[in-house]
Amino acid sequence: MSRLLPYVVLLLLFLPPVLVEAQIGNEVRILHVDTQNFPSVNVHVRAFCGGQQVGIGNQLTVRIYENGQLRTLQSLTCPQQTVPMSVALVLDRSGSVAGTSIFRIRDAAWKFVEMFQHHTTGSDEGAIFSFGDNVTMHQGMTSNIALLFDAIRNIYPYGVTTMFDAVIAGINEVAANASNPIKAVVLLSDGGDNNSIATAQDVILRSVSTGIPVYCLGLSYVDDNADLDVMRMIADQTGGMYIELNHPDDIVPAFTSIMSLITGGANDCRMNYTSDCPDGSMRELRVIAEACGVADTAEVRFRTPHHPSVPDIKVSFDSTFAYAGGEMRIPVMIEGPAGATLNHLNFKVLERAPLQYKGIVTTGYVAEKMTAIFGRVVDSVICELTGPLALSGNRDTLLVLRYSTPGTLTKDTSFVYPAFFLDKTTVECLRLLARTTNVAILQRPKLSAVCEDTLRITWDRNEGRYNNGYFRVSVTVRNPGVLTAKNTRVRIDVPDGVELISPSNEIYLSATELPVGATEYASFDLRMLPADRERRLSICVEVQPDSGQITRCCTEVLVEKAYPKLRVECDFINRIEWSDSLNSFVPDRFPVRVLVTNHSDLAARDVAAWIHVPQGFVVDSTTPVNTFVAPGTLTRNDSGYVLWYVRPLERTTSDLLRFCIKVAVGGDTAECCQELFITASPVRARMLCTDTRVVRFDDGSGNYDPAYLFISTTVRNVSALNMTGARAHIQLPSFARLGSSDFASKDFPNGAVILPGDSGVVMWVVELRGQPVLPSSICVNVTAENFAGAQCCTPLDVIVDNAIPSLACTVEGPDTVRYIDGAYDPNPMTVRVRVTNNGTTPAKGVTAALLQGEDLSIDGSDQPFKLLSDSLAAGASVEGSFRLRVLDRDNARHDTVKITVFAANGGGTLCAKRMFIEAVKGPVLELACAGPDSLHFVDSLAGYMPEPFLVSVDVRNIGTALADSVVAEILPPPDMTMATGEQAAKMLLPSTLAVGETGNARWWLRATPRSVARMDTVLVQVKAKGKTLQQTAPCPVEIHIPAARMPQLRLSCELLKQAGEDDTVVISAVLRNVGSASAYQGNLRIEVPQRLRLTAETPLPVIDVGVLAPGAQFTATWKAVVQRGMQVDSVAVCIESAARGLAPERCCTMVRIPALEEASFDVQCALDMDTLRVDEQSGLYPLLTVSARIGNPSPVMLDSVVATLQLPQGAQLESGEQLDIVLRNIAAGTSANAIWHVRMLVDTATVPRSRIFRVRAYAGGDLQQCTASVTLMPAPPQPTGFVVRCDAPDTLWFIGASQGYRPAPFSFTVEIQNTGSTTLRGIRATLSLPSIASVEAGESYTKPLGVDLAPGEIATIGWLLRAAPQSASTILRPVVTVTADAASSRQCGSDILLHHPPIVDSASLAIDCDIPDTIRYDAGSDTYVPSPFTVTVRIHNNGNRTLTGISGMLMLPANITLNTGETPVKVLGVDLQPGATGVLSFTCVPSGGDDDVLSTIRCIVNSDQTSSVECAQSILVQSRLLVVLLSMPQDIVGMMGREVTVPVRFSNPRRALLRRMSMRIDVDPAAVRILEVKKEGALAAGWPLAMNETATGVTIDGASGTPIVDDGVLFSLRCLLLPQKGRDGAFGVFRYPVLFAGTPDFGPGIAVVYSDGLITVSGDCIEPLKSDLFLRQNAPNPFNPVTVIEYVVSDALTGMPGVLEVLDMHGRVVRVLHDGPLQEGTHRVHFDGSALPSGVYITRLRSGSYVRMISMVLAK
Repeated sequence: MSRLLPYVVLLLLFLPPVLVEAQIGNEVRILHVDTQNFPSVNVHVRAFCGGQQVGIGNQLTVRIYENGQLRTLQSLTCPQQTVPMSVALVLDRSGSVAGTSIFRIRDAAWKFVEMFQHHTTGSDEGAIFSFGDNVTMHQGMTSNIALLFDAIRNIYPYGVTTMFDAVIAGINEVAANASNPIKAVVLLSDGGDNNSIATAQDVILRSVSTGIPVYCLGLSYVDDNADLDVMRMIADQTGGMYIELNHPDDIVPAFTSIMSLITGGANDCRMNYTSDCPDGSMRELRVIAEACGVADTAEVRFRTPHHPSVPDIKVSFDSTFAYAGGEMRIPVMIEGPAGATLNHLNFKVLERAPLQYKGIVTTGYVAEKMTAIFGRVVDSVICELTGPLALSGNRDTLLVLRYSTPGTLTKDTSFVYPAFFLDKTTVECLRLLARTTNVAILQRPKLSAVCEDTLRITWDRNEGRYNNGYFRVSVTVRNPGVLTAKNTRVRIDVPDGVELISPSNEIYLSATELPVGATEYASFDLRMLPADRERRLSICVEVQPDSGQITRCCTEVLVEKAYPKLRVECDFINRIEWSDSLNSFVPDRFPVRVLVTNHSDLAARDVAAWIHVPQGFVVDSTTPVNTFVAPGTLTRNDSGYVLWYVRPLERTTSDLLRFCIKVAVGGDTAECCQELFITASPVRARMLCTDTRVVRFDDGSGNYDPAYLFISTTVRNVSALNMTGARAHIQLPSFARLGSSDFASKDFPNGAVILPGDSGVVMWVVELRGQPVLPSSICVNVTAENFAGAQCCTPLDVIVDNAIPSLACTVEGPDTVRYIDGAYDPNPMTVRVRVTNNGTTPAKGVTAALLQGEDLSIDGSDQPFKLLSDSLAAGASVEGSFRLRVLDRDNARHDTVKITVFAANGGGTLCAKRMFIEAVKGPVLELACAGPDSLHFVDSLAGYMPEPFLVSVDVRNIGTALADSVVAEILPPPDMTMATGEQAAKMLLPSTLAVGETGNARWWLRATPRSVARMDTVLVQVKAKGKTLQQTAPCPVEIHIPAARMPQLRLSCELLKQAGEDDTVVISAVLRNVGSASAYQGNLRIEVPQRLRLTAETPLPVIDVGVLAPGAQFTATWKAVVQRGMQVDSVAVCIESAARGLAPERCCTMVRIPALEEASFDVQCALDMDTLRVDEQSGLYPLLTVSARIGNPSPVMLDSVVATLQLPQGAQLESGEQLDIVLRNIAAGTSANAIWHVRMLVDTATVPRSRIFRVRAYAGGDLQQCTASVTLMPAPPQPTGFVVRCDAPDTLWFIGASQGYRPAPFSFTVEIQNTGSTTLRGIRATLSLPSIASVEAGESYTKPLGVDLAPGEIATIGWLLRAAPQSASTILRPVVTVTADAASSRQCGSDILLHHPPIVDSASLAIDCDIPDTIRYDAGSDTYVPSPFTVTVRIHNNGNRTLTGISGMLMLPANITLNTGETPVKVLGVDLQPGATGVLSFTCVPSGGDDDVLSTIRCIVNSDQTSSVECAQSILVQSRLLVVLLSMPQDIVGMMGREVTVPVRFSNPRRALLRRMSMRIDVDPAAVRILEVKKEGALAAGWPLAMNETATGVTIDGASGTPIVDDGVLFSLRCLLLPQKGRDGAFGVFRYPVLFAGTPDFGPGIAVVYSDGLITVSGDCIEPLKSDLFLRQNAPNPFNPVTVIEYVVSDALTGMPGVLEVLDMHGRVVRVLHDGPLQEGTHRVHFDGSALPSGVYITRLRSGSYVRMISMVLAK
């Protein structure tokens, strides 16, 4: 009776191939696990201490674990002494065990013998036999362990198998020489004895007769056909045991188990414990034994028996299919008892070609609830699942395996997909069952569809439309198969730019059925839409019968570029006249309107328009000179317009001028011109003469006082034209005459030219002598070449002095001014003056002048000079008053108010009032600012928190006076803004702070998110006005602003389960946040098509995602039920994500919908001939017909069957046929045939050969196949004959437009073999190629072999070929014809796949411009650098098509012109291949003016295939003028008889090189005398300067080799303020100008802008008044583009109107910075010049008679 016991399978032991002797120390070994009485388990163990076996008692303590769980030992018994045994080891060393197995065999035998020497009593003994070609006894029976080890070491594999003879030899050795009571033979082999004399029966008889059992170990893994049954029979019938080994790793543990089985466990410690669940699973057993104070562990794995009552867990694969080039999903199904729990499952799947592993999907499936670990190892996929998982009782999808299928297959492929389930762990007692599946890769059938090759659409420029804009695309549909095609759908893909005229883009053939070989036609009517580029369109048609593959063909349509057709009409006035009454042209601004109409079907987009105006006209900046027509798009007959406003400039002549407007778009231009007459405009000027001069004439002496008068006249040119030849002539009364060096007629400075907006000044010194004539005037007449003339006069008031009046005065006012409640009282105060004429003659023009003290000032409502009486009689009195304002002072002291009184006819006095004025002290403010240390970015708000945040300031008055009107102002940094409703400046709460009182202010701000964290500073400043002083104190708040974080979502979707028997599909979507911040309020929404319905498990189409942290992902799964139809269909299921503040993401997947019923089928193959013989005439085999009959035995129609023919070697399918044939609509109980025609090639075989044809049929997931064979008879020997074979690459791969196919060139060869019995001569080969291929240069299509071929010899002729790029993948078939003398010709060819995706129309044009950014004016050479300069336009072809007709047009601003001989439009002249670059160059010349001009140069490039492309770049042309600035201050004050210094300041913004200077400075010689030029510390310190006096001033000249370039004081003038007769003592205050007489000369190329100075002079008793208005220099200067201008206003001017404005060098106001009442204090204004060109600008501050100016330089 056969006895097969369970045996132990040890863990994998990785041992070295060379054995080394080892000794057992302290260890435990598990020998055998007996599960015959399961769940009672017996374990045989041997323990060793110091190399000696130990037993029960204190020496041994044992614990046992099963699957990690400690088990309770029922018993533990150990032998007190051991029973020795005698064993012969018979080992297979035949060639079948070579490699790893022989090392495992030797190692196992070694370990078996090793335990002989460790018994308590007795001594084991053994013998070693091996067998191959013969039987070898390596060692006879002995107990010497060393000899046995040596014997094992010498076993090597070779030879056949002599197993039976070896076993009998082992039995005989044991029977003859064994000395121990236990005897046995152990056989290890893979079976299959093929060399023994004895038989298996002989072995059994010898074993039974000697009583020696045979234990057999069978190596089943060596040979699948191994005969192991004979070994099982020997073991059963001799009382031994048979153990089958499935892997080399099983050899060592099997030998260990045999050690225990031979003795029946007599030498082992036996442990017994109770296990559970007889489920047939693998268990892990671990024994921990302690002996001699040392613990050791042994582990084994064993399989439990299976009891029929144990339920099953079934794990299986679902059969599936996929199409070639797609993805195959193999569902892994699980089914088990409801409520059962699976804790662990481990399995391995073998990878099968041609599938490529992609991954495992658990999301949305049962395994999603478990932890999955999986990966690819060599050719397997390992998956380990850890639970717990509660089973539903249904057959559920555990997970899905994903594989990619190959792109192309020659036939359908079906194969079994195997898996090995290693183990599982469950809570309940369950058995694991598994099964494999069949999968298939399918190719789809198709019909034949042929479209027209090429259509050409041409454009009619005159009509503005396509000549054949309406056209038809036709398709010829042919059925080349063997089944009728039904309901053939024809669909056209209409590309962009084409309009479908037919009712629908999808139609059905007129014939419902298309029989085999039949042809039908279909057509579509279309209209070509115009486009501004040449196009090459592919209009494709798809043909698909019911359940058939889509067949596609395309018609290439070549479309010419369309052009717009523009017509232009101009509309503006034709006459402009000057109006003297209005001092302007009428009209002074007129509209120019152009109407543009498109007369083309092509929409004109972005029509460029530019206006050319004659010199003397300017176009308003509201519409650029170069602009675009509005609206931006003009369709046919649409009109657009452009409106410019043009201003005429003043002019000297009347002219008839021509205005032209040009428009252009897409290669078409149009122009309209119109004439306009404009009259000349006159020069206009304003004239100003010296005010009335008062002189005294003493009758007694005949002298005048003063004797010399300073007479000047100023003419300002208020027109826009230069006043030329300007001349002034003075007319004098009889008692006046000019100085000896002076002339009555003088030309104005600057060459007698007065520029527009400029003024000219002419001065004379007039001497009075002789008897006066009353009344008298001095008159000046001004004339010019283009000015009619003007006159102004200076009246002379001559007072004849007979006697001088005597004046006396007194002053009344408060004695004390006190400081009360933060203010002076009284303030302002009134001071009265009383004047009495104590003389004998009337006092004429009695005037009182107030002399202000240091801390006193005239009130703003009063004047310091007052005329008290025109004539005060002798003895009479008159009164007047002044309002004075007391200024703050730090110390109390007495102050004196002085008033001087004088008469015009002489006499004067001084009176004063002394008063005591108390001191005041202003408030002192202490600030404490507060704000957050840091803001926090909150992902959920996508902003900072707190939002807004608070910044506050606490202000405490620590001074001694009231702080009134306290204003706090916050200055946030650029990335912070004020909260809604907040103001930067606000009154403090409270706004008035008493001494010691505290107030506060608060602001709410917001921070703008930024990408980089940084510290920001918020500045708070406080201003207080305490009526005595003002204080400002800054206070910073540092706030850390972190970087902002933003979410970013990525969505992917996947079909986890296709519809199977349960009609359910599972769709999964994974939403990942790949950004740096959390995404909020997210959700996923599925769009369910009509054929699907969501199940109750996932009924909602929208799933809330909530918050998705950075790096996190959210998986949503929907289950849906499909609604089957009559045929298989597919629908798209799309999923869209949404999250707050983010754009939606979208993905889609296709779902297959199976049919309602599936049909079955069978297949039978047949050939029309079973034997083929070579035809004597042609030398070829006859044509063979292969047929496959597809039968449908099922009750439903078989919609579609794909039959694929597999050709044997030497077979070729007839041209035009396909290996795949689709049979459709096979009715129930009927059949259909697939037929192929095959040509078998003749070879040189001399014996008959068989060839097998295989047909595989696939339908509905089922695969059937059949075979048929044919016998090829050898060709009879021929005196002359040969065969040819062609060889070429299978595939050429398209790399790109510039590289074509690879390999290129490729080799095509023909092999010629002489199959005759005579020598073959005159061999020649001729190559035939289709038009898409050509031979390499130098190659010939016909080539001779050049040698003779003897019988049987082979030779080769070859060519190098090159294929032309195609628009889609196609087949290239070169054919070669070989001829020879006295022999028939032979032909062969090769099909080569030109692999190429459809060419997409990708004409693309890009350009870049290379233009200098700055044109610099070089004053030394008086030229621009560079000039001329080059504009380079590089044109790049970035597409994959050749570009033709390339042209470029350059558009220049007004200050740049083309160089002589250049044209604005240029043609490239060559075609640009893909990837190539062309260059157009234009040479340009700049022209300058008085201003820096920032302009734009534009270039527009067109080609026949693309729309226009534009590039533009800014260019700065510097002014020709190197402008420098000279100025003298206007705030110099002094007293008569004293000296003052007048600095001449120099500013050089353009860094001109000042090498020489010449200037004239005039003063009033009666009041000011220039003493010397001071150079110490000035810019001209090293220059030799020559000063020469003139009648009215000085001239200053100098030159030096060391140029002056820096800013500063050029030099200073030391001046004496002259005393004047009659004005000594107490009298009024006078102002005298210091003038630049004409423009200073600094050399060629340097223009000078100057401003005159002003000296305020008073008498001995009068202190000059302080300046109430001050304008400081801007900073920074030069600037780009922002600078700060600061000015100071005194209390006296508070409330007075004032204007702060910026002017250009022509005096035109370009920006008004302030216009309104002035306020006391210091004011800072930010000026932004980003909208202005670089240059020099003047800042002017004026209020009443006060005017202050500074110059600024804007340098971009």
